[in-house]
Order: sequence, then C-alpha cells, then structure tokens
Amino acid sequence: MKCLICLFLLFSTGLLYAQKVKDNPYHALESVDTDYAGLKAFDILTLDLSMHNPTEVLNNIEYILQLAKKRDEKTFICVYYETLANYHSMRYDRINDLSSRYHERALEVAQNNDLKAEIFRQNFNIGNYYYTYARLGNAYAYFRAAMESAETVGTKNIAYIWKYYLTLSRYFYDIEEYDLSSKTLEQILANNDQLKPREFYNSLTILGLVNLRTNQLDEALDNFQQVYVKSTERLDSAWMGIAKGNIGNVYLQKGELEEAIANYQIDYEYNTKDFGDIISALGSLKKIAELRFELGQFKQSMTDINTYIGRIEKKPARYKDISEAYALKIRLLDTLGLKDRELAAVKKFNKYNSLHLSLGNKVSIELLKLKEEQQKFQNRISSQEASVSYGGNIYSILFLSIITAGLIFGGWLLYNKRKSKKEEIPSIQEERVNQDVYDIRMIIADKRFHVSEHEKTKHISLELREVMELNLMNPKNWDRFKYLYNANFPKFFEKLTNQYPDLADSELRLLALMNLHLSNNELAEKLSVSLEGVKKAKQRLKKKINSYHYSVG
Repeated sequence: MKCLICLFLLFSTGLLYAQKVKDNPYHALESVDTDYAGLKAFDILTLDLSMHNPTEVLNNIEYILQLAKKRDEKTFICVYYETLANYHSMRYDRINDLSSRYHERALEVAQNNDLKAEIFRQNFNIGNYYYTYARLGNAYAYFRAAMESAETVGTKNIAYIWKYYLTLSRYFYDIEEYDLSSKTLEQILANNDQLKPREFYNSLTILGLVNLRTNQLDEALDNFQQVYVKSTERLDSAWMGIAKGNIGNVYLQKGELEEAIANYQIDYEYNTKDFGDIISALGSLKKIAELRFELGQFKQSMTDINTYIGRIEKKPARYKDISEAYALKIRLLDTLGLKDRELAAVKKFNKYNSLHLSLGNKVSIELLKLKEEQQKFQNRISSQEASVSYGGNIYSILFLSIITAGLIFGGWLLYNKRKSKKEEIPSIQEERVNQDVYDIRMIIADKRFHVSEHEKTKHISLELREVMELNLMNPKNWDRFKYLYNANFPKFFEKLTNQYPDLADSELRLLALMNLHLSNNELAEKLSVSLEGVKKAKQRLKKKINSYHYSVG
C-alpha cells in the first residue's frame, strides 16, 4: 500500500512539473528553429513582462538555459544571456551594469563557439542596446562589427536579416552616414517579398528621408507617395498620416508653404485617432503653427501652439521641442500685444531650454565618442589597405618578418622579466586592495563616488548581482546576499562583526553596498529609502564608529 502511495505521489509530482514546464511561456521555443530563437524569445519576454511580476519573469527565463542543455545547442545559451540582458534593460529602462554584462556574455559565447550568424546578432543586440539609450558612440563599433559579420557569413544565412537592417539603416541615417544608410536599405528591399507591410513602409520612409537630407526632393516625394498609396490600400491610417507628414516636409523644403500645411493637417488628423502615432501628429501640428506664423495667421498659430504645448508637455524628455514651442508662443504674444501673459511663457521657455541644454551636453559627448569610433574604423581600414600594398614587395615582407620575430622575442624576454619581478613581490597591491575592502573607516570615508564608471566598478559574480535586484530587507534574500557576498569578499562580515560587534544588520547592509562603490542614489534605491535617509544613515554610522574608537582608545 505504501509503495502505491509513493508511486501515486511521484506520478502526481511529475504531472505538476510537466504542467509547470508547459505553462512557462518559453516552452514555445521547443518547436522553434535555432535561427529564429532569439527573435521569438524577445517577443515572449515583451509579453511576459506585461503579464507577470519581475521575479516570475526572471524565473521563466531560466527555462531557456534548461532548453539549451537539453538540446545541447550553444546558440540557446546565447539566447539565454541575451534575454537576461533584455529583461534588465526593459525592466529599468536605462543602461545598467547587469544588462551590459549579459549582452557581452552572449557575444563571448558566440565568439568562443564560432557561431557566425550569432556573432552578427549579438553585435547587433549590443549596438541596439546602446542606440536605444542614445549612446551613439558606443553603438557605432558594435553596429559596424555586425555589418562586417553579416558580410562574412552572407546575409542570406541570417534569419530575418531585414529586421536588423531596418534598425541599422535608421541609426546610420540619424548619425548622417547616408551612404551606409542607403546600403543597408538596399539589403532590406532585396527581401521585398518577405517584408511585412509596415516594414516595407518603414524602409521606403527612411530611404525618402535620406533623399530629403541629400536634397533629392523628387526621389523623396516619390518614396513618400508610394508609402501613402500602399498604406491607403490597407487602410493603415497611422502610416497614411506619417506619409503625408513627410510629403509636407518635401513641400516645406521646396518653399510651398500652403501645400506643406495641407499635408501636415492630414497627418495630425489621422494620427490623433486611436492607435495613431501621436508623436508624428504633434510634430506636424508644431510645423503648422510655425508656418502659420510666417504667413501672418497669428491667431490660428496661437491656437495650434497652445494645443501642441498642452499635449507634448506630457511626453518625456521632449525639451528641445517644448522650448521651441514656447519661443514661438513668446513671439506670438508679443505680436498680438498680450504682454501680461508673456512673462509666464518666458519662465517656461527658460525652464525647458535649460533642460534641453543639459541634455544636449550629454548628446555632444556621445557625438564626440561617435567621431572617435568612426576615426578608429577608418584608421583600421586604411591600415589594412596599406598592409596589402606593402605586401607586394618581397623584400619588404622579409624585412617585416624579421622585425616581427624580433618584437616577439623581445616581448617574450620582457614578459619573463616582469613575471619574475611579480613572483618576488607577489601581494603588495593585492594587500592594499584587501585593506581598502575590509577597513570600515576607509569605506565610510570613501569619496570616490564621482570618479569614472570604469574606475569605481567592482567585479562581482552575476549571482550576487541578481540577488542585489531583490528586496534585501527580506530575511531569506538577506541571508542569500550575505552568502554570495562572502564568496566574492571572503570573511567580509566576519571581520567587521569581530571588530565592531555592535553593528546591526541594517548597518552591515549599508557597508556591504558602500564597499561596491554605489552612489547615494543607488544606495537609496537598493535599500528602499530616501536619498536623505541614506545620508543620515551614513552620518549615524560614522558617529558610531568614531565613538567606538574613542571609547577603546
């Protein structure tokens, strides 16, 4: 009888486990071809995040790793790390260390296993991650590496290549590399028969924008009109509006203002409807207000700009557009003699213009990084061309070989010399680091929160980083955190509690996180307290430690 009960329990447990596996959204990857797994996983993640809490989503993602082991496919390991990276960036909606590390890990797995198509995908994913958060300089190197990988493996061997190239074409358009943008668009339109309607509209639109920027107005108009005709056939009002807005841009560049306004009005009408593109609609409304001002239609212009401001102020980080709108409003108020309302508009303008300038400084830094990356790429290409030219001379090759051999031999001697020195004095630097880690007074007095990210980052395990995302006030999470923390910093808590036996758990938590060089804002987020609360906690801790040293001194 007992055996029967045991068998029944085992059978029931197996059924429950099987049902749990089946309920996991990533179970759908079981039947997906390896080449499409990454795109499918991203779609699942987007839906999963909208339906479940973050902890459940994170647990669900673990199924991809199980599937990778079951299928013995390295590509699925890349997809696992890629999905974790996407999870952290989508959850926090910003660049973050966990996301960056998981993206790099996915690329590393692809490179170590020579997964050529996956190397393209992971380079693209990292580039797109930085591009999404306006890190144009960081994105450039990865996007160029992705394009080189695509040429090596062959675009026909990359599933849904046009989906990636759509983003690449838009990126190169944004950074004004119009030749590269056109080149990627050619790759997309070569797959014309496989494009979904909106992918086709998007491709033609970017091509039209490139033509518009390069002053090929007739070609641009033809592209935008094609989008309008095709989207009208499918009654896609959002894209009908976008196409009309872009046609308005062509007429504006031609100086035909009334025709431009007529097209902008259609964009505004279509895209203020349900499921419309409100940003496109508002962009057209702002241009209508500006053109009506030029045409002397001041009252209509004032109505339009007030409507625009009322709606755009609810959108995040549109500071440049809002400040330009208030600048126009100030001119309108002055023209219409409404001086009593001008001061309030000036204050608003100053507020948004200040925010725009601060954001602009960050963009300027990114543009400088971008120029550096572009120059590196050009230098590399020039170097390769010079190398090919130099290689034509047999004597030059022989001379180069001798020098290379000499450099290798010299490097070997230098390496051995440094190695022997290192063995003589093995732990001076290591000792200094350990003292910094474990000396509580050094941690409290640490003023390095404003140094560069590279200098202040401490390398810790991914497991510890994951636990840090949980609520550390929860006893189970706190115990798990201490266990993993000690694995990264041996006897950290033991040394502190031996030296300062009165430290409470809350103070140990604070010290452990401070030891990772987190800023006050990051500490506040991790400890679920206000910024002021963190500052006061630090002051109390410093006072307690100073008091302790005074009493034993």
